[in-house]
Amino acid sequence: MRYFDTAPLYLAGESERRLGAFLGRHKRSDYVVSSKVGRLPNITNPNEFGGLRQFDYSAGGTRASIEASLERLGLDRIDFVVIHDLDRKMHGIEFDAVYAQAMDECFPVLDGLRTEGVIGSIGISAADTRVCLQAARDAPLDALMMAGSYTLLNHEPLTELLPYCLEKGVSVVIASPFNSGILATGSTDSMYDYGKPTADILSEYLNSWRSEAGMVLPWQRPPSNFRCFTRPLPQSSLATVLQKNWTATWPLCGPRFRRRFGPN
Repeated sequence: MRYFDTAPLYLAGESERRLGAFLGRHKRSDYVVSSKVGRLPNITNPNEFGGLRQFDYSAGGTRASIEASLERLGLDRIDFVVIHDLDRKMHGIEFDAVYAQAMDECFPVLDGLRTEGVIGSIGISAADTRVCLQAARDAPLDALMMAGSYTLLNHEPLTELLPYCLEKGVSVVIASPFNSGILATGSTDSMYDYGKPTADILSEYLNSWRSEAGMVLPWQRPPSNFRCFTRPLPQSSLATVLQKNWTATWPLCGPRFRRRFGPN
């Protein structure tokens, strides 16, 4: 494993500090690091789970964010910088204004830093396939990071986005290939896209996937003529996002325990 992803949001910057301490014991040429700009640590608020969200896609905010990330990581260069959570669902009615600021202010700053060699590649992160496609057309991005958008349960990017990226040479990072948990365990108690799976998800999506993929989920009893998949669910989930042989695509997942690395 040589690629590590982090962000100022994660543990309010502590993720970058811990990663930097670990990477300091290794040669710089042995790893690739990505971090993010645009989303800041949440403001603690006891009345709202997880705190109040903070965003800053301004030119000044982008420069300050990169400088702070470099200091926390203990690096002089970040290989891949992602404009964080540039998503309609995240920003709601303010999305158009937020997107415009990201393209007009945040991206030009990153482009300048890329020219200077302070950062390597530039991308955005979004769960909405349409936003990813729009951004790839609007700016010379090197990569896209899609969270839970292309998985065993969601094949929408295959229609237009991935073929476009392959044609244009835009790399794609498939973040959350397990849809935040359910495809890692198959359990009805697991998370689905950071929330509890609804009855519709369990019945419509998983049952349709079961019939298409030929795999039996733990809580489902197969018919007598049903042939099970030979690979465990997590491995099949990862194989799904790679099976089309998209040369510019790779998965990004975060095992909770060290023992999870081997099987996958």
